[in-house]
Formats: sequence, C-alpha cells, structure tokens
Amino acid sequence: MPTFTLLRGSSALSDFRKQGLLDTFDKSRLPIHKIDVHHYYFIWTDQSLSSEQLGQIKQLLNVSQQVHAVSASAHQFFVVPRIGTLSPWASKATEIAKLCKLQILRLEKGVQFSYDVKGAISTEQTRLLYQLTHDRMTESIVIDSAELENQYQVLADQAFQTIDILSNGRAALEQANIALGLALSDDEILYLLENFQTLG
Repeated sequence: MPTFTLLRGSSALSDFRKQGLLDTFDKSRLPIHKIDVHHYYFIWTDQSLSSEQLGQIKQLLNVSQQVHAVSASAHQFFVVPRIGTLSPWASKATEIAKLCKLQILRLEKGVQFSYDVKGAISTEQTRLLYQLTHDRMTESIVIDSAELENQYQVLADQAFQTIDILSNGRAALEQANIALGLALSDDEILYLLENFQTLG
C-alpha cells in the first residue's frame, strides 16, 4: 500500500474570481455567502518521505504546509482529476519530481472548496453547486477527505485501437464516441471526419 502525503497550497482563486463565483451562485439561488478555494497536492510514495525529501517537494511545489488530516466539515468538498485517470499535470509533475531524484509514485493536484451558507442548503442545491464548480468529463467530486488517498490507482495500459474512418465513415466515429466515452459533439465528429478523409 503506497504511503500518502497531503500538502495544502495557495489560494486557487483571486478575490475577483471568487466574487464572480459567488455572483453565479446568487443567480442560481444558492444560499452561499462565502467561499474559499485552495490548491491541494496529493503524493504517493513507496515509503514515508524523509524530512529532506518533503522539503524538496515543498520547494518544488512552492508550498509550506503539510496536512496530516483535513478537518471534517459539511460545507467542503474536493475537485480532483476524474477517478481512474491520470491528469496531464500529474504525468508531467511526477516526471519532474523523478528527475529531481525524488522517489515518487505519483504527484497529483486538486482543489478544496469550503463555503458558508445562509441557513440551510438542500440536496438539490448541493448537486447544483457541484455542477457549477467542476467539469464532470475530466474531474470528480470527493466529499470525504479520507477518500483522497484512494485516488491513486495503477492503471493498466490500454490496447491500441484503430478507428477506420476511411472505410466506415461517420459511423466509425459515432461508434467509437459511444464505446470510448469521448463525448464528442456533432460538430467535432464532422470536423474529425472531414479532416481525416482529407489527409487520407
């Protein structure tokens, strides 16, 4: 079982952007009057980090605070890369850490939203809040901070697949769109179809 280390980073939103988010909440009739958003970094290693290694990672990420546990609150959640995927940031950051001679299995990042409500917030309003603060195609919501550690998964290599657009046309793209969960729009399918046919 990999060792998990959690680091709290700087604020993820400027005051201007936080106010813009609060304005969006207000227009959506969400009873939220204050919000705070911070970067969090998730580190998985084969063994516990030494103080020297932890110092190197903090310097690399420009953070100062290690978090041993995140306080439980009904009004907080994490937005992380979609469960079961490896984000482009994680791929690059992990590679850089290894070049710095740090024995890291994976380095990933997410953001924590904490907020105050006026009175109470319903289940439906909470669901709308999640919709407004993450991209469900590329990100996941984690409510319980204890689940952050489980985000690390060893992903099996995917078999290489060919989509035969030249022989099967649009139908090949539409089938791949469903089978692979690509969520391509009609415009994107048409764009790919025309360009691959042009390129041959």
